[in-house]
Amino acid sequence: EGQSTVLKGTFQLWSSHPQMMVGIVDKLLKTQVVECAAIANWIFSADMKSEFTKMYVWEMLHLTIRKMNKHATEARRFIEDSDSNNSEDDDSGNEESHDEDEDMDSEDRKSGKKRNGKKKRRNHGSEKGPGGERPTEEAVEKLEEKL
Repeated sequence: EGQSTVLKGTFQLWSSHPQMMVGIVDKLLKTQVVECAAIANWIFSADMKSEFTKMYVWEMLHLTIRKMNKHATEARRFIEDSDSNNSEDDDSGNEESHDEDEDMDSEDRKSGKKRNGKKKRRNHGSEKGPGGERPTEEAVEKLEEKL
């Protein structure tokens, strides 16, 4: 409800400036002020009926779809990484790994840094992943439903 109010207010204020609308909606998405579903619902609402054939509306929808697709890809990659880590854990038992690549989080791998300048030890018996807790099947299903 609050997200649709933000979008309606933005439209009322910037309706004469479509380029600014696209930029603002993009920033609202990036800062996670509004969700992708809220933007899609707003675009297809009765309030936007008069604007439906205008190109900037389709540009905002395209931004929204691209953002959601990126999120889905990251979630899928996270699940695949978790599954592959679990299968590696099963193969290696409860031994701790000191391989430098495994000692870095995925974000740290990109930057080439180690957490706190030290090697991060993996706890092979735990259910933890890069975001704290390893996602449960229920959490994965919720993510899939959102998509």
